[in-house]
Amino acid sequence: MGTVSLVLIVDDIDAPGGVFDHWIVFDLPVVSEIKSGQEGGVSGRNSFGKTGYGGPCPHQGEHRYYFRIFALDMKLGLPAGSARDAVEKAMRDHVLERADLAV
Repeated sequence: MGTVSLVLIVDDIDAPGGVFDHWIVFDLPVVSEIKSGQEGGVSGRNSFGKTGYGGPCPHQGEHRYYFRIFALDMKLGLPAGSARDAVEKAMRDHVLERADLAV
């Protein structure tokens, strides 16, 4: 079976309180090109307590941000606003491939 959906998690591993999630989006469609303004997927709850993307705003020091993308063999079907732990639990045993980018 091939890739059915994608999951994207963007986090800051240098936040004072531990890993801080800036963006969690799941059930992204598999596309060969992402066009400007294109939307899709379902937003999970970030560490700001909201859905959608929350930009970086470090209080001090240098921070590293990780973009993690996962190719899954299924859609998760979770509700919008699902927490990271629920997303990670649902995708367990369904990850076909993953890639990480640190900036």
